[in-house]
Amino acid sequence: MLAEELHRKYRADLAEAKSRDRREASLVFLDTVVEIGKFEVASLTIRRYVLLDHLQSPFLLGCANRLPTKEDVIVFLWIMNPNFDPRPKKARQFARRNFFRLLRWRKLAMEIADLIIKSMESMEMPSSEKSNEGPNPEWVAQIVDGAASQYGWSETQIFDLPLSRAMAYMRALAQRLEGTKSVHFSQHSDKVRDWYRKQVIKATNKDE
Repeated sequence: MLAEELHRKYRADLAEAKSRDRREASLVFLDTVVEIGKFEVASLTIRRYVLLDHLQSPFLLGCANRLPTKEDVIVFLWIMNPNFDPRPKKARQFARRNFFRLLRWRKLAMEIADLIIKSMESMEMPSSEKSNEGPNPEWVAQIVDGAASQYGWSETQIFDLPLSRAMAYMRALAQRLEGTKSVHFSQHSDKVRDWYRKQVIKATNKDE
């Protein structure tokens, strides 16, 4: 690829990547509902994450030590339903109503796993001492303590925050209290810049 063509491609790809980074950053502050198959899936809130973690859902990155079953898919869809009701009676009703609708549950399981990965890939969860053991066990208490003490929010309000938004608030809070400047990472833009840098190095080495 000629230098002019390479630079033209780089500028076009970078513009698209920056636009994608902006869109994804804005989504943090939106309560979104997506569709997986015929099911609606709400934002992953702190409350929903804690419940999935308690039930050892294989879809959470820290619990992915086994393959999901049809029951795991039903539990996930119940908890992530926009009209989620935690009462056991409602859980049984949801399972009975939808059990035979999941004829292609393995395909749904793959879509769920992909959704969780994408929703958390730019999120920095407070890690435990051993990174492969998942988040720090005290991360929920740390978020509730920080948001309640600094913003005056109730525990219910905090638990119902989308997890991505809660983590964004905690990063901003930590930076304000520590007096540090924010370091922005632009996932898609950085990938394009890294690709361009490698292409330039490759072309330079070829000319030597």
